Amino acid sequence: MIVIGKPYVVNEDTKSKLVCDITVDDEVKTIYLEVDKEYGKYLCAERCDGFLIVLFYYAMRNGHDIVCKEKVSEDLFYQITEYLIPLLQKNSHDNLFDINIICKTAPNIKNGHAVGTSATCGVDSFYTIYNNINNKLKTKKLTHLTIMNIADSYKKEGRYTLIKDKVYEKAEILSKELNLPLIKINSNMRDEFPIPPMHTLIRLFGVYSLQKLFGTYYFSSGYPVWTFNMEDTSLIDCARYDLLLCKELSTKNLFIYSEGSQLSRLEKLESIAKYDLVQKNLHVCVDKEYNCGLCSKCVRTILALDSIDMLEEFSDVFDVEFYHNNIDFYFKEALKLYSIGDIYVYDYINKIKNKYNHEILQQIPDIVDASEKYYIKSDYQTYLNNKKTIIGVTGGSSSGKSTVVSYLSNNLDGVDTISVDDYMIKYLDVYKKQIIDTLKIPNDGRHWCNHIYDNRGDVEEWVNIIKPEIDKSIKRDINNSKNKVIVVDSFMLPLLEVFKKCDYKINVKSELDKKLPRVKKRLKIVGRDKLFNDDSLVKRLENTKLSDSYSGFDFVIDNNGDTTSLSTNCTKVLKKLKKKAN
Repeated sequence: MIVIGKPYVVNEDTKSKLVCDITVDDEVKTIYLEVDKEYGKYLCAERCDGFLIVLFYYAMRNGHDIVCKEKVSEDLFYQITEYLIPLLQKNSHDNLFDINIICKTAPNIKNGHAVGTSATCGVDSFYTIYNNINNKLKTKKLTHLTIMNIADSYKKEGRYTLIKDKVYEKAEILSKELNLPLIKINSNMRDEFPIPPMHTLIRLFGVYSLQKLFGTYYFSSGYPVWTFNMEDTSLIDCARYDLLLCKELSTKNLFIYSEGSQLSRLEKLESIAKYDLVQKNLHVCVDKEYNCGLCSKCVRTILALDSIDMLEEFSDVFDVEFYHNNIDFYFKEALKLYSIGDIYVYDYINKIKNKYNHEILQQIPDIVDASEKYYIKSDYQTYLNNKKTIIGVTGGSSSGKSTVVSYLSNNLDGVDTISVDDYMIKYLDVYKKQIIDTLKIPNDGRHWCNHIYDNRGDVEEWVNIIKPEIDKSIKRDINNSKNKVIVVDSFMLPLLEVFKKCDYKINVKSELDKKLPRVKKRLKIVGRDKLFNDDSLVKRLENTKLSDSYSGFDFVIDNNGDTTSLSTNCTKVLKKLKKKAN
């Protein structure tokens, strides 16, 4: 559960802060957003809007419902709950949770009529600025620039301060040269709630925190609209569908435009390359406070400028001489970027090929039409590259599942294991009363847990009671795992949602006469043998064989009690798993 407290404003000597206590599973995080004091009057403490915008996706990744202690604007609540949450969850390959938002709603905040955009000094940012600084519609004409530490300079770890300072410095130059006020926004939100790949929400957190000021905000689009893609919303860059995000996170009072989405990156560059301010301040680098000339963004920008014969004009921000002296390197990088599906390369590659007729470039085929141009390698490849392989191991109690899991973990690289038994014990206790009432367990001196295994129908019934909590816990563990292979084991696995997602399903089988001695021996070792008689043990062993009711297992391992035989069977499975993976 995430509880968003009531926001409040704190005024200091030169700064004003919008502050809110966010509680996540009993841990309180105090989040602030800071601006110069002159903008303090525009900070919005009357709504939870900004905090909800930035946290609902975090909640979807981690399986939290949200409670807002302050009201939420009606438009936002409706659009987030009716459109964004269902769409993001549906298109996440079941990697995002469907969540509930509990709050009171209220009419949209009355705001000013300021028109803002960010001043990051990138290609998209400069296009937005120059396209709207003299907008023919007075109500759409740019009035303010913003710069936000958590959205505009959150790049390579360890280079954060230098990059932030340089980005801020360039934004101040733009502000002075264009005679537009610059609002500097600082926050600790992203430190406390890292939510890649959702930088759109981070920026809009800043915008909605100042919604008393803005009536229009231009969000500089990173991709053209014809590349719109939601193939996996838990992995791909949200810029692929920021047209949707901007629309559904707009209200009647504050409209967010996905600015520049009607153009390719090269078309934007062509429209701004003539401006002296751009030539002296363009910053695209992801690694340095200056343009390193070697990272992917620098390489593609240099090549794009060369393709339109404007590179020499940008000698203040790029080492043009180095480029010409190492042109083979840049062409090889272009080939590499093309091969991995970097769509920006497709914009200019024909122009560069025609200009240089270089043998390296001739390895890249001519780009012919839009479908070839933008879908040579879909974002779905990102999903495939990052997809976790899930191996489910099931079977009745004491069938040998743990031994199989241990064998797989020791013989596969990069494995995380999820033992559902830990969650089962936890939620049996949490739902104890409901289970006792549902199964009508008598108070006959026998421990209540012994009763729940008396017949298979009862086992399935109490599993279904705790199933929603176990499903959420497993899904959260899978999402948070850094490894590519996840092994999940439980006798109840066939009843759980994760069973449908398992890439490989393994059923471990063992006969009763083999299992019973093993169970009794283990119970004696831990001093619990007096708690169970043979009758209750037999019922437990027989009635937890839920896998017997299911077919479609990829592998069945017979465990006859011989360790050598079990190891041999596991080895066969392992070989088949590796063969399938390749």
